[in-house]
Amino acid sequence: CSCGKFSWSGELQTTDCDGKGLSSVPSGIPDNTQNLDLRKKS
Repeated sequence: CSCGKFSWSGELQTTDCDGKGLSSVPSGIPDNTQNLDLRKKS
């Protein structure tokens, strides 16, 4: 997602996404940015 954090950040990615109201994903998923993109298209 465009949360301003890299997917490598794990927890930081999900936390920042949550703060922007986006769907958060488990930090165990390295491709959380792609995961969010797929959810948006659905």
